[in-house]
Amino acid sequence: MKFISGKLVIITIVALAVSAAGASWWFRYAATHKTAVHWGPAAARLIRGAPHVKFYRLNTSNEPATHLDIEDGTDISHMPGLTHLRYALLEDHSYRWPARTVTMDVNHWHWAIRFADKHKGEDVLLLFSQDWKEVTVLPWTHVLSSEPIAEGLATIFADLSQQQDPLR
Repeated sequence: MKFISGKLVIITIVALAVSAAGASWWFRYAATHKTAVHWGPAAARLIRGAPHVKFYRLNTSNEPATHLDIEDGTDISHMPGLTHLRYALLEDHSYRWPARTVTMDVNHWHWAIRFADKHKGEDVLLLFSQDWKEVTVLPWTHVLSSEPIAEGLATIFADLSQQQDPLR
């Protein structure tokens, strides 16, 4: 019985590790590329890892509005499931493509999530429709259908939505 050289084993292990790392990188790139381009690199970076995250109920009314009226938000920086939320918001399959031009008024948006890095002075605000099926980012120009994850978003934020909604 011949023994395999230790060098050959090490080279094989390193080659397998490099191949696995390359495949993993390619999978993540392919799964998040459209979303990262749509949100922009700075926004995608904040969604993925900003230390401060707040959930807001937007103050909507039946009157036409020209600006968003954001009430006090709830800090969700340490909310269970936040890591999964971040990944869902960055996955291409979480949305129906292509994005379309925004034609809605300010009152269309009911919920917001702000991802912020206060030390760098950076933030991104994602706006969601009342049924969680549409999402845009400020300054809005395009809206995405978030219908594939709408039910999950509604479930995650059900308690917070009711706490912040005086009509419920």
